Amino acid sequence: MRRRDLIGAMAACGLLAACGSEPGSSGAAGKGTNTLRYKMTVEVDTPHGIKSGYAIRELTRRRPSDSLGIGQDRGSTKLRGDAVVVRLPDNREVFALLTGVSGDVNYSTQIIYWSELWGKPEGASLELYPAIPRMDSLDSGNALPMLVRFAVQNDSRTVEQLRPEEFERVFGAGVKIRRISVSITADPVTNFLENHLEGLGINKNESLDGDFRPTTRPTLAQKLGYNDFTREQ
Repeated sequence: MRRRDLIGAMAACGLLAACGSEPGSSGAAGKGTNTLRYKMTVEVDTPHGIKSGYAIRELTRRRPSDSLGIGQDRGSTKLRGDAVVVRLPDNREVFALLTGVSGDVNYSTQIIYWSELWGKPEGASLELYPAIPRMDSLDSGNALPMLVRFAVQNDSRTVEQLRPEEFERVFGAGVKIRRISVSITADPVTNFLENHLEGLGINKNESLDGDFRPTTRPTLAQKLGYNDFTREQ
């Protein structure tokens, strides 16, 4: 774990202990576990109207002991949920991954702890785009998820990262990211990708490039894998 991530995780534990139970959670401060669910929604303008997708994810925080000493268990945070998929006209798809725009694999667990949604009730929301909030605790300093598409739909090796300003160039005139937002919710965790990833050639415990070999300059397909699209921890 990188030093900044470790510091962030320790700070989050401190916030949890100080603030008590999270929205939609159970358990007393300082012991047990707490859960929190959030919904990420992505909206895209197209010549055929607004197309949108969402995913509901669940964070489970296992709290450290009340008397924390050197070498003792400091607790942990686990994530359950999927990337967001938006289905555009002509059978094209865009995914908002569990990974951050700059490749931060801890993005999907940090986004709530380090946003204005911390400690807010169910229904509270925060816009991530077009008004991008500044989050200094995220390594990237950018609250956006990584957006990707597959140039060839059933070939995971053709994955491409997309910036919001590139949508018209890639998908045609009138196709633009309209809004990306997150909100606190108590709704069930979604599982929209369960039967979809295999068709894209994305397999457990593998990178998107199944022929991956160690290299000093990995491609995006070699960097990304199954856990960037769904996690079942």
